[in-house]
Amino acid sequence: MKRPKKQQWITLHEIHDLNLDNPAVIAREQEYLSGHEKIVFQFPLWWYSLPGHFKNWVDKVLTPGFAYDENGDKLKNREFMLNISVGSPKELYAKNTIHDLQESGFVHPIAQIFIYCQMKGHSHRIWYDTNALDTKALAKIEGGICPVSS
Repeated sequence: MKRPKKQQWITLHEIHDLNLDNPAVIAREQEYLSGHEKIVFQFPLWWYSLPGHFKNWVDKVLTPGFAYDENGDKLKNREFMLNISVGSPKELYAKNTIHDLQESGFVHPIAQIFIYCQMKGHSHRIWYDTNALDTKALAKIEGGICPVSS
């Protein structure tokens, strides 16, 4: 299992290959979240929602007693931001287009997951037309220097 990469004040942490059937892995994920004041969730939009492995992570890690419900305040007041890549161009998300869903239509339900956990959302970033990006442009996104919509 890969360990998070730490650089001064940033921890990069991939969840794709985690064994979320292992209680020790879940506890470690909760510890990672609790150990950070600001969290950026970076993922591709998948059928207007979270990718399956991220949804599974949400279901297994953001549990009652940890993230919500009685004594579930471990994420309270932590700041979060969604950083979402979208394959189609922005124009296709306008009203009466093939997607007919503007940003708030897919951002709000996802953000609400973390708001329900008493986290505070910030302006989210949507990266459109990522299917058309070449390897060099994708590297810029990973470095955080590509222009985005707010």
